[in-house]
Amino acid sequence: MPTSMNRRSLFALAGCGGALLLAGCSTSNMWLDRQYDYSGELKFDSYRQNGDYREATRSEPAQNVPVPVLPAHADERSVAGLYSTIGYIFAFTEYIIESRNTGEAQPYMERYQGLTQEELDRMIGSGNSWFSKVRYHCTIHAPHPQKKDVYEWPMEYFIKFGDFEVISGKVRETPASATNSVTRSGPLKARYEDHKWVIDFSEFTANTNTSSGV
Repeated sequence: MPTSMNRRSLFALAGCGGALLLAGCSTSNMWLDRQYDYSGELKFDSYRQNGDYREATRSEPAQNVPVPVLPAHADERSVAGLYSTIGYIFAFTEYIIESRNTGEAQPYMERYQGLTQEELDRMIGSGNSWFSKVRYHCTIHAPHPQKKDVYEWPMEYFIKFGDFEVISGKVRETPASATNSVTRSGPLKARYEDHKWVIDFSEFTANTNTSSGV
């Protein structure tokens, strides 16, 4: 397990998806309601507060980061349920990056195909390291998923880094001239099993731009 993290370790985690996503949709069967258009920016607003939230500074990591909560209808076999599950996965990714806490990640891992606790811990790293606020911005490109061997939904997202990162206690400023982002796009694949949605990002492709030496 690494003792520190950097932008490259975050790019590994970025294979999962992003935040700024989803939340309460109707609990009706959205497979039948084809008039509802899910395309556009994903949103998420299902969180549990843990005290007064404080963003990361150059001297200490973020405190009391709100925890994403799986919406009640997320495990329905419906477009609304799938959309909620995607939102939860992306929001929890952002939470892990900011809080450095994987203690409540079991529902997240059960719904994100191929991810294990060991892999998650390795990607995040440990020790006296953290990021300034990192945010994901995500867009769905079709009103509804398409049923093939599995359900497929075209989308893309980009992850934007903040003004600094702290690596093993040392502050590294983000140069003003740097382009610190990674964009991924492709068909998100999903299957419904054991009364929940399982999400697969394996066919996403990335275009990464970072400052030199990162």
